[in-house]
Amino acid sequence: MVESRPCPEPVFIPLFESEVVAAADPAVAAEETSNNSGTVVVNVTMDGSPEDAQVVARNSSGGVVDLVYTNLTDTGTATFELPLGEYELEIDAGGNHISKGVNRTITVESGETTSLDVEVTQLYEPNDRGWYAVDPHGHSKFSVDSETPIETFVSAQIAAQLDAITVSDHYSVAGHTPTKNLAQEAEMPYILSQDITSLSSNGSTTCGHHNTNPLHENEYVNESGSPSEFYEDARDAGADTIHVNHPYYGGGIEYFNQMVGTFDFNGSFNAAGVYKRA
Repeated sequence: MVESRPCPEPVFIPLFESEVVAAADPAVAAEETSNNSGTVVVNVTMDGSPEDAQVVARNSSGGVVDLVYTNLTDTGTATFELPLGEYELEIDAGGNHISKGVNRTITVESGETTSLDVEVTQLYEPNDRGWYAVDPHGHSKFSVDSETPIETFVSAQIAAQLDAITVSDHYSVAGHTPTKNLAQEAEMPYILSQDITSLSSNGSTTCGHHNTNPLHENEYVNESGSPSEFYEDARDAGADTIHVNHPYYGGGIEYFNQMVGTFDFNGSFNAAGVYKRA
């Protein structure tokens, strides 16, 4: 069995090179921002009670100008800034699945606050039929392929009306504790996971990505070795279920295409994704 090791520090890859520029006077910058933008406050309710939601702002050509979520500490309220102009707001609680989204047109004026009260109509209550929803495969800023702040990461899941908050990063469990803390503040169940990114001796991915649910807090599973080895380590670290992500995707991360029919294949996982690259 492969021994567990300390979690390596996450590696962040910049999207572009930035130039060093002189800092503007803060007072002047604040005045210019105030003159060129306004504040938008959206209060969302469902059945008369505050409800968390996602808000997308589109300009007159349909382009997305901003995407925000209601505040974690102020249920149902989203407060944000927009440049001057007219916008179409798309307010959605539940991923447009359990409720019907609402569209509203607003005009943002210089230095003004535009307030909007929106009632979202619930269409279904899956919990009443014994159905519960989670997204077991999502990455926060602690993953090498994501820059999403933990607060936004958690807010998005709550706005989607999921029944538990999960985190599963590549090469890191640094998101475990902050995710747990935010979920507890929101009185939500949580699942701490890791996206095992299996590696060969030369550092290339060889047998796919595997989600392990749940793990003991901050317990990192070594990705090296065969699936049988890191599956055993994951079970020892608390995992009741192992989920194979994008098993047919391609590019070296597809477990089924790479491993089925070889001596390294281990079929003791509990579920597999269905996503397949076209």
